[in-house]
Amino acid sequence: MEDNNNKNNIENKKIDDIIEYERLLFDGNNIFIDYFLEIGIKPEIFNDENIFNKNLDELNEIIKPEILCKFPNIDKKRIQINNEIIKNIFPNGYKLISSNEKPNKINFSLILDNRFYSAINTYKFITCAIIYEDINQYKEIYNLQKENKINIENKENKENIYIPKCLCFVSIHPYFNYFTIILNTLINLFEEKIKLKADFLLDKIIQHIIIETPEIPRGLRKINLQIIKDININIEEHKMTEASLINFDIKKYIKFFSSQNIIEILTYILLETKMIFFSSNIENLTYVIMLFLNMIFPFKYQYQIISILYKEKFHYLNNKSPFIYGINESFNENFLQNNNLNIKDTIILIDIDNGLINTQNLENDIPQIPISLRNKLEENFKKS
Repeated sequence: MEDNNNKNNIENKKIDDIIEYERLLFDGNNIFIDYFLEIGIKPEIFNDENIFNKNLDELNEIIKPEILCKFPNIDKKRIQINNEIIKNIFPNGYKLISSNEKPNKINFSLILDNRFYSAINTYKFITCAIIYEDINQYKEIYNLQKENKINIENKENKENIYIPKCLCFVSIHPYFNYFTIILNTLINLFEEKIKLKADFLLDKIIQHIIIETPEIPRGLRKINLQIIKDININIEEHKMTEASLINFDIKKYIKFFSSQNIIEILTYILLETKMIFFSSNIENLTYVIMLFLNMIFPFKYQYQIISILYKEKFHYLNNKSPFIYGINESFNENFLQNNNLNIKDTIILIDIDNGLINTQNLENDIPQIPISLRNKLEENFKKS
């Protein structure tokens, strides 16, 4: 009995040693990408033929997404992932879609608070690509079409059912554009693999990217990332004197606002005012917030930022400290009242879709930038 216990202790120690080794391997500060995630529904759910007796609305009530794959499959000390990330990625709920045509891929990014895990890496940056898979793919996997038991098409207009799946990279680095390029390259490879029945393994490519790609040192440095033969991505770091967070097309997002409103928003950020950004387009939220955070460089925003806040977390808006949150909804001036939020502090509501600013509970006029400097700023914004 004692020998068995000793053996078990030895085996447990070996397992603990392996886990600690993996943690040291993947938890270093020189890692470019911390995690790869695949979020969707398990195909096994469609092995139950009874589920297909329900209509689309009923299916959307029943089906819940899960983290299907996480690599590396460990919890790092500096940045951790839990199921809450699913709600941030699908803030308005996870929905199957009925359509005549396959929905387009959606690329967007998130900023989430990470201060609970790290005093240095205060934010985690998530770059996402949502693709849509034809439900017939799942039928083929389980050979259900041959049995003629399942009919999940819309009988009225013969639309197909499409299932959303999200692929994403999680990092302490905000290189959204590079991560998007890599994700889209992987998706294209996956689609080509299906067409050509290629024999390369995407999971091995993903592991290679995460394990072998180092953090880019500050300065005029470049990394050439070879996905597979003849597919390369060049990654370049900014100069030490430049803001490091902008890694996307500035002009695409700055055009949402007039030069006067840009200056006003920057003023509110520097005065540490509570702010909520609204947009019906999920892509716009993170990039617009990042744009303004970059424009206060070399200052750094010290408070909580969640670029896509889902409804169950709207109570965060009652926080006493300053914050910047994004809401994936069209702006409504009665948003606070409609969600039973009794906020007495000054709060700034920003309508990205229409480029407007709404102030609520503004007790005092904000300090004005000297006219000469304001005119100079406006002139520069108009040029850009």
